Amino acid sequence: MQSAPTENDFGATDEHFRLAALAAQFAEILRHSYWAKDIPMSQVASLLKDAFGATSADPQVRDLAQLVAKAQHLLEAQKPCEPAPAEERASGPRDTAPRIPMRP
Repeated sequence: MQSAPTENDFGATDEHFRLAALAAQFAEILRHSYWAKDIPMSQVASLLKDAFGATSADPQVRDLAQLVAKAQHLLEAQKPCEPAPAEERASGPRDTAPRIPMRP
């Protein structure tokens, strides 16, 4: 019977699987997924560098690495969101869209 893979086995997996897994993790972080709440973008960047090197010849790896670096920079520069005032939370968002009359 084989044992279940562990975190340390990631480097032993197929490179296409690693790239797909890192791209998926990147997406989960961007969408603020519950499943990625404790994973920093720097970890994805580090795993990409460890798995594929700093200068990969694969354009998909380079593209993902550039996107991760940009997102990491933006996330670090982003201020935490301030909660909405209590009266706005109670009444919901204001509807400011223009009304278009409907024909009978």
